[in-house]
Amino acid sequence: MRVLNRVNLLCAALLAGIAYLGAVFCLAQDTSPSVLDQFKTHYLNGEYDQAEALLKQTADESLKNGNQKDASDLLYRLGFLYDRVGKFDQAMGAYGDSQQLARIVGDQSLVVKVAFNSAATSLSLGDAKRALAIYQGLLEAFEAAGAEEAKARCLQNRGAVLMQQGELSPAYKDLTEALKIYESKNSQGRIAETVTNLGILLTREGLYDQAKDQFERAAAIFTASSDQRSLATVLINQAELAQKQGDAATALQLLDKALQAKKATQDRMGEAAALQVIAQTLYSQGEHQKALDTLGQSLALRVELKDVLGEGSCHLLMGEWLFRIGGAENFQKAEVHLSRAYDAFKNAGYKQYLQRVLYWQGRISDARGNVEQAEKKFNEAITELESLTYRLPDDVQATKVVSTERSEPYEALVSLLIRQNRLPEALAYLDRSRDQNLAKDLIGGTSEEISYQSRIAALRERIEQAKSEKDTKLAEMLAKEAEGVQDAYAKHVEDLFRSNPQLYALTQVNPDVLNRIRKHLDAQSLMIQYLFYEDNLFLFAVTSDKLDYRTVKIDKKNLESRITYLRDLLRISFRFYPASVQSRIEGDPKWKSSYQETFLMPIAQVGNRLYGELIAPLGDLLAGKTRLVVIPNQGLHYLPFAALVISQEGDRTRYLVEDYEILKQGSLTLLDFARGGAVEEPVNVLAIGNADGTLPNAQEEAERLKTVFATANVLLRDQAAEDVFKGLCSEKTILHLATHAFLDPGDLDKCYIKLFPAWDKGEDGCLWRREVLDLTLDKVSLVTLSACETGIGEHRLQGDEVYGMEQSFVKAGAETVISTLWPVEDKATGLFMQTFYENLVKSLAESQGERRMSKLTSLRKAQLTLLNDPQYFHPYFWAPFVMTGEAE
Repeated sequence: MRVLNRVNLLCAALLAGIAYLGAVFCLAQDTSPSVLDQFKTHYLNGEYDQAEALLKQTADESLKNGNQKDASDLLYRLGFLYDRVGKFDQAMGAYGDSQQLARIVGDQSLVVKVAFNSAATSLSLGDAKRALAIYQGLLEAFEAAGAEEAKARCLQNRGAVLMQQGELSPAYKDLTEALKIYESKNSQGRIAETVTNLGILLTREGLYDQAKDQFERAAAIFTASSDQRSLATVLINQAELAQKQGDAATALQLLDKALQAKKATQDRMGEAAALQVIAQTLYSQGEHQKALDTLGQSLALRVELKDVLGEGSCHLLMGEWLFRIGGAENFQKAEVHLSRAYDAFKNAGYKQYLQRVLYWQGRISDARGNVEQAEKKFNEAITELESLTYRLPDDVQATKVVSTERSEPYEALVSLLIRQNRLPEALAYLDRSRDQNLAKDLIGGTSEEISYQSRIAALRERIEQAKSEKDTKLAEMLAKEAEGVQDAYAKHVEDLFRSNPQLYALTQVNPDVLNRIRKHLDAQSLMIQYLFYEDNLFLFAVTSDKLDYRTVKIDKKNLESRITYLRDLLRISFRFYPASVQSRIEGDPKWKSSYQETFLMPIAQVGNRLYGELIAPLGDLLAGKTRLVVIPNQGLHYLPFAALVISQEGDRTRYLVEDYEILKQGSLTLLDFARGGAVEEPVNVLAIGNADGTLPNAQEEAERLKTVFATANVLLRDQAAEDVFKGLCSEKTILHLATHAFLDPGDLDKCYIKLFPAWDKGEDGCLWRREVLDLTLDKVSLVTLSACETGIGEHRLQGDEVYGMEQSFVKAGAETVISTLWPVEDKATGLFMQTFYENLVKSLAESQGERRMSKLTSLRKAQLTLLNDPQYFHPYFWAPFVMTGEAE
């Protein structure tokens, strides 16, 4: 039923004198009590279709009778019902109609309730922008009305959304402002909720002492009010904080208190979960037998409660731990537990966990020397895993399992194939592991997928509710409905692949992978793929006519510590680098040598060691090569390869960039997305500079492009609006963005490039990574992200590629992207960019008889220009720039 057009949900911002009555679901307003009683009965019995039909019919009758007040109330309830069953688009429509009618009849309290609920539903749809906009409108209304507690609740909600989005600074501001209001009203329960959120935020920021204070305050309030459930939540957060601080003893004490709180409230499911967390903490501390005993207690409870998922997860952990402890007897026990885990997950339909069981079964077979059985299990694990790549996550825990552990079966199989000298197959599977992520990234985030996700999430919530109410029949019916949604989504994905051969190719093990690679390599190029597995680093080396590999025995943690150490050295030594360095060098020729001995020598030493581990093992394969195409793994994504040191003689350091052009790729398939081709005339440039007004040097950098490209379209400050950029970018050949970039290594969907907001166009001034993927950049030859750390994406600890902003631009159609590995220095970056673009222009002006200078050659020459400049010889200035995509 659609009786009215959907209204603007921000209309609350235009209302004065609103009295906040809460956004909770209420069953006692002016609507006919008999209708409400019937609706309540249907709703509580799970008879949602009958409840929907009743509300629609009664609302229609109310409108026909001219009773707009009752109709608005009924539509509000209809929106609430739709939201509860996961029909979020329909919920937004009902809320819009309700709000419009409420405005007509002057029911301002209902307008507010609708707005609050609409914000929550927007979040369910994955539309945080809309939720934040609604909260902004409500805040303006509450401030105008002087409704302080309503304002505080709104601030608290908005702060939680901002924290979820990774916007920690504005989230902190909202939460502290809400806290002040609650404190003035002495609202102890609200104070405790708010300081708990503050504690979580401060923990994420690494401000552990301050976080501890907030958690202790919340715990004291919940203890005084005997709110044991809320207290248990705080205690678990406190335990996580203690673990981050390396205090396992305190973490265990807090977890034990949380366990007692769960027992006191007779929360037996919570008790089982707490026991499992305690067991995991004990295991991480080397208390293996205690961990197994505690996990056994959790398992017994889960069996008693018929918690099949929990039972399976306990068996899976038991199997993994027993395998890691080792020994023939433990291997046998591990196999029993893994077999039971497999049966539990399969019988209950929890497909997302089967791949983990198969992986550990394969590890046991491999450890016993049964290579054929191990390969079979690893392949079965990969098959299950790839079915999950295009399956919606059933719950948060499943999502975490898939995202953090999905590379392990591939790595194990690649290692096994290498040991059998089956190199082409090993390389094909390594490529395939990265392609799965690329394919999922390309199909994910669409409105269709979000709709399917919302329906699954709502059904899972209803299943859990039915289980808690011991309504087995309803739970089974809902589970069947959820499986139907999964099947419908699988069909949707299948149709996408059928209509896009390039996507389909990503799901296959390509036996022709070597030819795919070689079409991108000439006789002077060497491609290196890295893979960590156990205590080995594998280096796959591909030339135009050869495939080889090297194995380096290495401790991954130590190697990644050296990478971090190198990055830290670059930052620290730069802080001691005086602004007047050029005059110092001219006035005192010995100063450079002194600085080099004090600060650059340690950089050279660690850079040389990393060269010895990562490049030198390739030995004779490097002969005659002038270009390295690097596909990193794990922490290597953070390494400035250009700053690796080939040799160190006295004060003469020879960096890798002096001998090689260095091109970085996220995967082999990313090369296929980079269409290939040099920058051609006419060059059509769009430059963004200093969008938020805080980077004056970035503004100068963008303006200087006019000296290189006379026709460049340069947008500065408020001209650099998000909607303007989106409207222009698809017609350009070069995009240059000199602005801020904000990256969350833990969640790629929280990464964005800062532009100027256009609120009237629905744009918040943040070019989110997902929005980049939605751009059409098929005409763009080059994107330059002259911002801080745009080359750093998600560091997946289990070995997937880093999906950063640069890969997103390539996937959107751009041929080549230049990005950065750390916060760049303004003046040096300005010189670098001007030199780089002048090289490109010079290349365009060359006659056809001469070899064109590639984009990658232009980048290297710009780096060498800084390296050879007495003022900018420090690697901090020139090493962060990285090129991805097409080099020519």
